[in-house]
Amino acid sequence: MSIGFSSLVILACEGAAVALITAVAVAVLASGGYHHHGLGAAPFSPHGASLSVLALGVTAAFGQFSGFESAATLGEEARHSTRIIPAAIAWSLAGAAAVYIFFTWIVYSAYPDPAAVAAAPAPLVSVAGTYLGSGIGIAVNAAGMVSAFGAQLACLNAAARLLFALGRETGGAGAFLTRTWRRHCSPAGALTVAGAASIATLLAFGAEHAATRAATLIIQYGAYLILAAYLMTVLAALAWTWRTRRRPLPMAVLTTGAAVLGYVLYRTFAPFPAAPFSWIVIAASASVILGVATLLVPGLLTRMRGSRVLAVTTTAVTGPAARPR
Repeated sequence: MSIGFSSLVILACEGAAVALITAVAVAVLASGGYHHHGLGAAPFSPHGASLSVLALGVTAAFGQFSGFESAATLGEEARHSTRIIPAAIAWSLAGAAAVYIFFTWIVYSAYPDPAAVAAAPAPLVSVAGTYLGSGIGIAVNAAGMVSAFGAQLACLNAAARLLFALGRETGGAGAFLTRTWRRHCSPAGALTVAGAASIATLLAFGAEHAATRAATLIIQYGAYLILAAYLMTVLAALAWTWRTRRRPLPMAVLTTGAAVLGYVLYRTFAPFPAAPFSWIVIAASASVILGVATLLVPGLLTRMRGSRVLAVTTTAVTGPAARPR
């Protein structure tokens, strides 16, 4: 399929889900929250949680609003990419954060305390059923599935574009990844590999008897990978800034970001999680090592320096006149 059609499908899926849960949010606001006096700033209070516990919460949050950076993978297909891609990333991050924070506040406002939210198997579905009826609760559950499909499609789009670019830069070793569908020029080879890996990962969690537990493990696996990717990205940006302009504000922001991510990473794995989360840590670590190991392909780093994807990103971030010292 073309990237335009798949993007419209993603927009329709996510838009329908957001519209439905917005109706639930309006109902909660109109009733004043739990017992008509649940609205307030209490959900934003740490409730005595330690800094280490909050760091673990940050890890979980990464898995919820991540994906804003995937717009960069479309840099070779977008018109005016150096203007459109940075704007798409910024607005996606702002929008995802706003949606996540607002609807989390709504859910917590509809319950008496955080313990009640933690005890609910599907908090948003329960809220919809309580405030708008069981039929709406079922609809919200279905909307969650539709939204998950849209998210998976977005992940496949991003992964396929990255694999296509990687296959092109690796030359003969990645020839299959550069195969395209003649009609729409879609990366058929890369999409096949990304789809097969996605199905294999899903089947790996198929032994779990509870869907909520399987979903939690999958989200944690993704959160660990996202945490590693964000940390490496911030460190790379810090190194690039140091080599080019060395402006105080970007250096301070990036240094703070690296410190925060480093602390979150430390608190996530110290002490080491018990099983089955320890298995997820090992699987995520193996995935990161495999990704880094691809840089050992002979000549890959040299070819990547001339990659069109990196050229778009570099131009968008630093401007065409920037050059390393």
